[in-house]
Amino acid sequence: MQSVNKKLAVAVVALMLSVALLIPATLAHANAPSAEESKLITGINQARQKAGVQLLTNSARLNEVALTLLTNGTSVSLALREQGITYRSACTLRVGSGNADLVVRALTGYSSSQVLQPQYNQIGVAIRNNTTVIVLINGVIAAQPAPQTAPTPAPQPAPSPAPMPSPGPSGLMTAYEMKIVELVNAERAKLGLRALAVDAKLSQVARLKSEDMRDKRYFAHQSPTYGSPFDMMRQFGITYRTAGENIAAGQRTPEEAMRGWMNSSGHRANILNPNFTHIGVGHVVGGSYGNYWTQMFIGR
Repeated sequence: MQSVNKKLAVAVVALMLSVALLIPATLAHANAPSAEESKLITGINQARQKAGVQLLTNSARLNEVALTLLTNGTSVSLALREQGITYRSACTLRVGSGNADLVVRALTGYSSSQVLQPQYNQIGVAIRNNTTVIVLINGVIAAQPAPQTAPTPAPQPAPSPAPMPSPGPSGLMTAYEMKIVELVNAERAKLGLRALAVDAKLSQVARLKSEDMRDKRYFAHQSPTYGSPFDMMRQFGITYRTAGENIAAGQRTPEEAMRGWMNSSGHRANILNPNFTHIGVGHVVGGSYGNYWTQMFIGR
């Protein structure tokens, strides 16, 4: 017990804690917590329960805010605005430890701790590289808007191509990208639909789209670099009769990305569209969300 107390004392001394209290404001996708992050949330809520304070609700969008603050060092108001979160008050905590048990002990050992304050009802957390960021808000986080899928484009003149990098020198797909193709064709097989063929060039374009979202820090079908997915396909010389795009961000595995798409009617419709014949998949790591995924479909 003495050894544990010494460790805790060292952790508290070494604790790097910054609290930013924000004045009420209205500010204009998603991560499930890891095992260590879940342990942290549970520990904080157990302490709140003992203190007779309402439990905090974990929000995937607040997890994204916490991750953005941890990796990019942006302001909390900007990170909340990017997630479209409306709140009355908020604070952030940064701790120089990635051990959930130590962080809980350090932050719940005194009644004035921000994590025990009754005005907060939502929590987001991120733990990376021995650093923990916690975001607390008093507000209501609305459900995410229904996922959007790009419609089949109406005939239009080809736009002037924007300056752009060439697709990667190799047409080889990564294991994660090939797994997405496998999962897509497994879902199609359940309905007796023909398997989609991999189009190497389309996969290169899909990877460029994922890289563009990561590097330009946006998440949308419309790219500030390439325009719509259909503009982008045409700029790289890809022809089609019909086309579609699915995008996702934050999911850590192909299976998680596919679950999200299959649970969305619009994205599921693209995956199971009988008019599509070919698929391209692009996955990249990094950026605010950690992982970016793009599926591009065409019918020839």
